[in-house]
Amino acid sequence: MATLTLSDGCSLFYERRGKGRPVLLVHGWMGSHRLWEPTFADLSEDHDVIALDLRGHGRSDRPLSPYTYDRYAEDLKEVIDLLDLDGVVLVGWSMGCGVSMLYHRRFGAHRLAALALVAGSPKLVRDRDAGWAYGMTPEMHHRILAEVGKSRPVYARLLTDGIFHARMPQAVKDLAFQTALEASLPCALESFVDGGRLDLREGLDQIRLPVTVFHGRTDFLASFAAGEYMARTIPGAELLAFDLSVHAPQWEEPERFHAGLRALMVRI
Repeated sequence: MATLTLSDGCSLFYERRGKGRPVLLVHGWMGSHRLWEPTFADLSEDHDVIALDLRGHGRSDRPLSPYTYDRYAEDLKEVIDLLDLDGVVLVGWSMGCGVSMLYHRRFGAHRLAALALVAGSPKLVRDRDAGWAYGMTPEMHHRILAEVGKSRPVYARLLTDGIFHARMPQAVKDLAFQTALEASLPCALESFVDGGRLDLREGLDQIRLPVTVFHGRTDFLASFAAGEYMARTIPGAELLAFDLSVHAPQWEEPERFHAGLRALMVRI
């Protein structure tokens, strides 16, 4: 466990285990490195596994602002460069999936070897005018934002209970709930607003890395159709569908999830 100080003075916490090809794990909205525990357990025997807490989350600093996907993508590049990582397998989950796609749009394949896009979407909110019929409605997006601002613990409990299948042990749901409360409120609000306005479809067809899209068929936050779109649009991408997962396949179907990551790395 360690910290890195970025160029703007913000300190980011990260956990690092194992040796081998670097695998950089990027958590989702109101998450932290702690939600990657199954991946540490599986991959760190033969890989250099690194999971950071994005600014405003977990044990990282909580500046007042900015909490945008652009800032997070810039932070990722700084982390990769400061740790001098090469041949990185970048694994982005949920919001981290969007951040990973934006990283590639802005910085290309800089120091990357492969992309794993987990339970994400290139556009979070439906937009008929933009030809995007997947994901949450604008009304749902506004309602979530209002509920988080009014009573984050209540919404965090609903969210973290809902992202897992019904058989998930309560202890895992409680862990996700605790990490949600660790995120700063300005971070939770600003990043959710920014995620709602982003459209990351442009540039997906320019990705020339091995890519696997990991997606639960019953995901209610990022629809399965969005995963199918990403796999269809990114050249050579493979889609790994999870019949028993909602939004967290690394917890819900860990053996199949980590076998999928290893299969992705064989394609490098």
